[in-house]
Amino acid sequence: MADQHFSAAAAARPAVAAVALALMLAGCGPSGSGPTGPGGPGGGMPPPSVGVLTVQPQSLNLSTELPGRLEPVRTAQVRARVTGW
Repeated sequence: MADQHFSAAAAARPAVAAVALALMLAGCGPSGSGPTGPGGPGGGMPPPSVGVLTVQPQSLNLSTELPGRLEPVRTAQVRARVTGW
């Protein structure tokens, strides 16, 4: 069964590499592509409005109590092999 897992992973590697290569090539293009106005790309347009927030330091509770139950995957019985104790 371990051989099947290894062969599936080995078979998936070329596909993953091909997808990664396709994504990298999709981002490539001629540097002069697209219309440009005066002042470069986006020239003549006002800057977009953005919201600004000021970060304030504060204390956070980093612990959370959650109820739960643990169950072992395997159990083992431990028995004495000698008498006396």
